[in-house]
Amino acid sequence: MSGSAERVPKLALADYRRYMLAALLAAPLALPALPQNGEIVALDPVTGPGVEAVVRGVVAPHPDGGVVSAFASDFGSLAVAGSETMTVRRSSDLGDAVWTTVIDTSAPGILGIPRGLAPRAGGGVAVLSSGDPPEPERVDLFGADGTLLWTARIDDVDAPVRTNFVAFAGPDQVAVAALASPGGSSAPYRVSVRFLDVATGVESARYEVADATDDELGLATMDGDAVLSWSGATGLEVARVAPDGTEVFRTPTAVVASIGEPLIAVLATDQRISIVTETRAAGLDPAGTLLYETDLPAPPLHTQAVAVSPTDFATLHGCCWVSRIGADGSALWTHLSDGVGDEYSGVAPAPGDEVLVQAYPASTDRLAYEWLGAGGAEVARFDLPDLGSVLDQVSPPAVDARGNIWTVSREVLIGFAFPDVAYVTKIAAGVDRATPGCAQPFPNSTGVAGRLAAIGSADVERDNLTLVADDLPPGQFTLFLNARNAGLIPGVGGSQAVLCLDGQINRYVGPGEIRRASPAGRASLQLSLAATPEGVGATSILAGETWHFQAWHRDPGAVGGSHMSASIAVTFL
Repeated sequence: MSGSAERVPKLALADYRRYMLAALLAAPLALPALPQNGEIVALDPVTGPGVEAVVRGVVAPHPDGGVVSAFASDFGSLAVAGSETMTVRRSSDLGDAVWTTVIDTSAPGILGIPRGLAPRAGGGVAVLSSGDPPEPERVDLFGADGTLLWTARIDDVDAPVRTNFVAFAGPDQVAVAALASPGGSSAPYRVSVRFLDVATGVESARYEVADATDDELGLATMDGDAVLSWSGATGLEVARVAPDGTEVFRTPTAVVASIGEPLIAVLATDQRISIVTETRAAGLDPAGTLLYETDLPAPPLHTQAVAVSPTDFATLHGCCWVSRIGADGSALWTHLSDGVGDEYSGVAPAPGDEVLVQAYPASTDRLAYEWLGAGGAEVARFDLPDLGSVLDQVSPPAVDARGNIWTVSREVLIGFAFPDVAYVTKIAAGVDRATPGCAQPFPNSTGVAGRLAAIGSADVERDNLTLVADDLPPGQFTLFLNARNAGLIPGVGGSQAVLCLDGQINRYVGPGEIRRASPAGRASLQLSLAATPEGVGATSILAGETWHFQAWHRDPGAVGGSHMSASIAVTFL
């Protein structure tokens, strides 16, 4: 990141008072309420060839920042298994597109319904896509620039194959869980973890169990190994497998004694393996020792589970319950939605030992997000606003390392047609952390004055604060500024704007930091507190410091061709 600085002269107080009085008489001040608990800070539209009738999507945080998303488009009936195209997109931490790759999947035997994503540090991402047998499943590996490096078909000559998980196993292998059914829809089933060479996509090793009794299959990775779970004679069994296909351990008997009960998740951290079904769960240590087997909290029919700490997981069950299961298998807490009639549709871990829940509020088509803290108490909630059209999520939520929410969205179904646009949506979590500074007495060309908020956390260690400028002229370049001191400098640059900063004024002009206002008149910037522009270089913001922020923007319809937002001050913790 680079920065630049300039010093501005101070204006006599009497001159400023005269300026403000004239401006206020011309345009009475009106400041809309600022957002609370969260705000959409990036709504990146994906349009063009291959983005029609989006029907399903997946999204995952990228280790290098931002996210990777994949979604399917279908020109025909939603009942068909295959998709005409699959679009894969890498988005930056700011929500901008880094690359987009569209794969034509209309040829016979090619499917494009994404089921899993595996991004890795340094660039690449593996995408698992599939459909109904007998069409082959596939894994596509994309490079750091979005180039499709290879495609591997996951099929067997003697049986249809279904896959449901993909991950990197160590630096050189991609692991895929596969279930073959030689007898059609009856046992025995053949389950396996297949290791594909990262360089070529060729299968280099396989671990296989030929006598599975049901079509339940789950896979996770642990320290480069694969952890596979399947239905044995008395219940779910588990094996840990090295990337060369050798068995690290296999449980001698079932760890979850249930027959025919759907396997919800296999979760693995460096300390714990968790096997979760609709009603029961088991925990194992990394060596395969069974630590517990337990009934899950009522009501039954648990549908999703995610690891939320090295030993704990959270599970979604019933219409609107979330439970956190501790290291010994006991329920630490169970939360029932506070909104009467709300239906939970997704759960994800969040920083600060919190759990994020995606909900459909009663009697509305819009989504809401709830953050659950210690004891399962709701610490924050964000209801997706009405944007003129309702956003419908086609992917479960993903939470990045800073605590931002990402989803793949589409506009609501109208009649029998889907709009030909998808959105990679970023939501900054948290309330506005700013103290208002000076306001703009003259409106910009939209008829109102631009405003500014700081959404997220003021905690320096969390490093999750986003500047959000609203009521800007759509499509205009926006430059965010900071300073350690407040100021009052009217008529800056020959415009009607008041510069509300003083002393050394610094500009965010690093890669991607010069923003453009959206069609809704919004521009946002995720700050990197350890690389804050100051002078000719950068500095780290420290706890206890107060910084002032403002946004400058082009405005062809305003005096001088530019304008500025109101200013804010943030005291960091």
